[in-house]
Amino acid sequence: MGADMNGPQVFADRKVDRMFGQVLARQPGMVGMVAEHDGAPVNIARATADEYLLSDGPRFVTVHLVAVDVALNPFRRAKAFLTLIAALKQWAASHRASPVFFHVMTGSSLAGTDRLMKAAGAQCVGGSYVV
Repeated sequence: MGADMNGPQVFADRKVDRMFGQVLARQPGMVGMVAEHDGAPVNIARATADEYLLSDGPRFVTVHLVAVDVALNPFRRAKAFLTLIAALKQWAASHRASPVFFHVMTGSSLAGTDRLMKAAGAQCVGGSYVV
């Protein structure tokens, strides 16, 4: 199956730069967010609001990335994570989009991510398959 997708992933600066370049170009329905602590970035997120691909159904949000600085203590990581989730929910509401889907594919602690998502009021509605 290739590389281990369940551990922390090392950032590729060129990809982070490209992602925020797209956000800064103000593409419709796209947002990039940065959470800071003491003036330093500790968490980033990227999301898009759109309609279902094959229908004119309601708008929804797909969160493509939520990344937290794993060097932070667990309390600070959780606070940054929950703050970004709240901000993403507000952004979705401002775009008349619901629900907000988080596709969790990797993480330094999947069990911890599950606890945080539940603390934010999330519920699991599907799954991912790897072939």
